[in-house]
Amino acid sequence: MKNRLQFLLLLVAAVLGLNLFLFATSRVFLLDVEEPSVEQAIEQHRRGVNYFLGWNLVVSVPATLFFFLAMDRLALARRREEEGEARFRTLMERMNDAYFLVAPDGRLLDFNERACGLLGHERRELARKRWPELLPSPCRESGCQGMAGDFTGLAAVHSCQLLAADGRYLPVEINAGCIEENGRRLVFYLVRDIRERQDAENRLRQSEQRFRSVFENAALGMCTLSPEGEILQANREACRIIGYAEDELRGMRVQDLTHPDDLELTRRHYEQGLKKGAHFSYQKRYVRKDGGIVWGHASVAWVTDGAGRPEFGIGLLQDLTARRAAEDRAEQLANFDPLTGLPNRGLFQQRLGAELEQSVEEDGRALAVMYIDLDRFKRINDTVGYGAGDAILQQVAQRLLGVLRSGETAARLGGDKFALLLNGLTEPEEVGRFAQDVLGELTQPYDFEGVPYALSASVGIAMAPMDGADVESLLKSAEIAMYQVKESGRNGYQFYSIEIHARAVYGQMLETYLMQALERDELELHYQPQLSLEGGRLVGMEALMRWESPALGKIPPDKFIPLAEESDLILRLGEWALRTACRQAGLWQAAGFPELRMAVNVSGRQFRRPDFAEQVSAILQETGLAPQCLELELTESCLVDNPQEVRKILHRLRTLGVHVAVDDFGTGYSSLSYLKLFPLNRIKIDRSFVRDVDSDADDAAIVSAIIAMAHSLGMEVIAEGVETENHLEFLRQRRCNEVQGYYYSKPLPVADVAAFLDQCREARGELRAG
Repeated sequence: MKNRLQFLLLLVAAVLGLNLFLFATSRVFLLDVEEPSVEQAIEQHRRGVNYFLGWNLVVSVPATLFFFLAMDRLALARRREEEGEARFRTLMERMNDAYFLVAPDGRLLDFNERACGLLGHERRELARKRWPELLPSPCRESGCQGMAGDFTGLAAVHSCQLLAADGRYLPVEINAGCIEENGRRLVFYLVRDIRERQDAENRLRQSEQRFRSVFENAALGMCTLSPEGEILQANREACRIIGYAEDELRGMRVQDLTHPDDLELTRRHYEQGLKKGAHFSYQKRYVRKDGGIVWGHASVAWVTDGAGRPEFGIGLLQDLTARRAAEDRAEQLANFDPLTGLPNRGLFQQRLGAELEQSVEEDGRALAVMYIDLDRFKRINDTVGYGAGDAILQQVAQRLLGVLRSGETAARLGGDKFALLLNGLTEPEEVGRFAQDVLGELTQPYDFEGVPYALSASVGIAMAPMDGADVESLLKSAEIAMYQVKESGRNGYQFYSIEIHARAVYGQMLETYLMQALERDELELHYQPQLSLEGGRLVGMEALMRWESPALGKIPPDKFIPLAEESDLILRLGEWALRTACRQAGLWQAAGFPELRMAVNVSGRQFRRPDFAEQVSAILQETGLAPQCLELELTESCLVDNPQEVRKILHRLRTLGVHVAVDDFGTGYSSLSYLKLFPLNRIKIDRSFVRDVDSDADDAAIVSAIIAMAHSLGMEVIAEGVETENHLEFLRQRRCNEVQGYYYSKPLPVADVAAFLDQCREARGELRAG
């Protein structure tokens, strides 16, 4: 600016000097040697004036124009300089960083408002400060080096601290540099407050430490994964499950550890997860370093970038090997006969149903079902023992498997009853020849401990769709045909035919007598005690129906109950039994057993009545029995038929407060699914498992597994068929809750129960065998 003023003054002086020069020149050029006359003097003066004015005009006009142009340029330069300074000042004030301009002696020549806000000083206070006063003591002597313009070895951006007005040192990041001004070397500092960044870094570091602690000490296997499935990190538990060291796992792909049969499942989950960036979980098998197979539940959550693309994944791995083994064992118990390894009734019916559906799709392709019952098998159990019987049943199973072709099924329906499903024979003649082959195999001697035993079998045959278009009817037809063989002398086979009408006639007669029996009070209930294994206390009675006909004599329950279930007569019998048992329980409670529980068997048809729960409620109100003192025993077949409706009925019963038990567990449709689905209170272990529990390892394992499974599901267990001290001790060691059986008492008529109750009153401790 000073140079510009000097230039302007020189320009004005030049113009004035030029005018003086022109004036003097005009006087010299007009001077005459002789003394002019007055006229000559006037003329001479006039010419001089004109000469001066002319030259002045010629020179002054361009000079004036030049002057004004120069002034305009100077003003424009001035405005630009002011605008630049204004922009610089605006920039300095708006920037997020504090700005300091420092003189060589440390004075603050300039700073912005951000600098004041950062340090907490008013502008006037900060203006009186020197730069070294703002620095921590290690930096004051050198002035952060940059104060003197010496940046040797100093990073372009480095961290330091500045002293705030309240005495605190603030962590900052400094960017320093030099500028030249009027021959002076000034230093500027751009200072950034990094407190928030340090806090964020500290939080991130703490978060990483917490994650690392959780990662390393988690009870689940954890690993981080690339989007391609490469393992980046793995914790100790993951290494233990997979059997590799961490440095061995690092760099391996998940696919490298996956069982070949689960590779496609793994690939599909990863593809879908990567496309959507979504979490996924599934169960799969892994191959350990030692070649072993482990089951695991794997779940992966992807961490994505701003565009939603997965950057890496966090995987969790739960070892399911032990649980899967238990589930497989339970599933084996649920679907397969534990003695022979053959499918049980439930699985056989499932396969038969599937074949029937396929048969319909194939325009009625013929199927054959063989119902096989071993003749007089009970004699082996009674004379040789159950061990021999079990061994022979296992041999029967192997022989049946030996005659089957691919795709056909052999099953043990229970006891000494077996069934075959044949889907490759379409003509009765072919089925008949096959039946002869089966009988030929089954009549060969059986060996037990070196001793041969002879057996025969009765085989009933039903053909679909002629003899039945659904599972139940087809099996029933085959069973009826089998009983025709029994009645004809055993050891043969019989196709289902019209001759079954003869059996139907007998059944009708028996049904007629049964209806009369209810009207004539020929039916009665016997009661078998149920006792707690803890202290031998009497906790309940099971009501069991008995029939003695004046015309037919004593009819076993397994004869008249199935017959009643074929008609609505079972509904009347069931209602009578329920009312009678509840009334009797009330009498016994009043006689000194207030917590006595009454167990009543309920048929499937009775249970599935729409108003069954209301009927139970009405009987409880009529008899005055508390709902918690009534336990309804249902067979497994009741539960698996229409599970949704069953669940509704069970929930209504639970709302009433009535208990529900599964009777004869393990002999029918044993399935874990209904145990989890339905609100059940108790499982009753069938006597066929208890019978040899002290001598047969398989029965012992089954009973132990059932007790453990029931307890894990929050249910109690009662075992029936307890006949010996060994049975009792085995069940006590397995923490079975309750027992019933001949060890304590056979089923008793009402008149004989009183003596048993007196015995219970006198015992006041563990009740011994009676």
